[in-house]
Amino acid sequence: MRAKARAVPGSALRRVLIGGTLALVVVFYLARAATEEAGASPTFFVDPSRVAVEEAPAWLPPEWVGEAETVLRGIEPFSVFDARGTEGAERALRSLGWVKAVEPAGRSFPRTARIRIRVRRPAAVVEGAGGGTLVDEAAVVLPSLAPERAALLPPLPRVVAPHGDLGTEPVAGADWKDRRVRAGVAVALEVRPLVRRAGPTRVVAIDVTNADGRADPLVSSIVLVTEAGARLLWGRPAAEGAFGELSTAAKLEALERVVGAYPRLAGVREADLRFDRPVVFADGARLAEAR
Repeated sequence: MRAKARAVPGSALRRVLIGGTLALVVVFYLARAATEEAGASPTFFVDPSRVAVEEAPAWLPPEWVGEAETVLRGIEPFSVFDARGTEGAERALRSLGWVKAVEPAGRSFPRTARIRIRVRRPAAVVEGAGGGTLVDEAAVVLPSLAPERAALLPPLPRVVAPHGDLGTEPVAGADWKDRRVRAGVAVALEVRPLVRRAGPTRVVAIDVTNADGRADPLVSSIVLVTEAGARLLWGRPAAEGAFGELSTAAKLEALERVVGAYPRLAGVREADLRFDRPVVFADGARLAEAR
């Protein structure tokens, strides 16, 4: 009588695993083949020349949108399955002076790809040799806006140097390198609440004549000018981290104490906000402390 062959321990398990591996390979291969076939089909190709804007800021001029459309027309169609398909469009859009960043924003089948364009936000108007120039929060020059579009922007301060030339503005998309301009834009961000308030205490201009300290090291680096003409000695921008400089919050609090002592800043010619106890120069050369 022949003895039965003994089963090798684990042999059945090995057969299951081998079978499972073959099944997985076949399924993966079939799925990849289907994807590749769909990827090669015109049905699933995105045509960048057929662009539509879904959302945009109200102030964004149609000319800028037209620039983006023109740039995208030069991009070859790509498969919606290609995760890197929008990279060419993103690179092309970044060349526009008003574009801060570009990122993919999803895909919809069969042939729609979305791109999110982060627009540079105007932060100030620099009064240079060529007139008023819009700059963003990083002092990057923006293309000019038509008056009807500029009217849709929130209030912006003017960065001025009445006793010094800020030079000719760079081309759109380039940084304004002048240290005074960069300091003025930094302060514009600090005092944005004062720029957007209503009434005579609203800040309308930022005087950066002495921002580099060359005019007089003892004079305030930055001076804010209100709608009523009062001059607020602000000191250095917080971003510079100057030793002994009051914080932005402390300076804003000091200004509120001045406004409390002199409602609407009536009669105030200058208020020095660089100290814990702001010093006020009012009409008649009267010197006072706002406590």
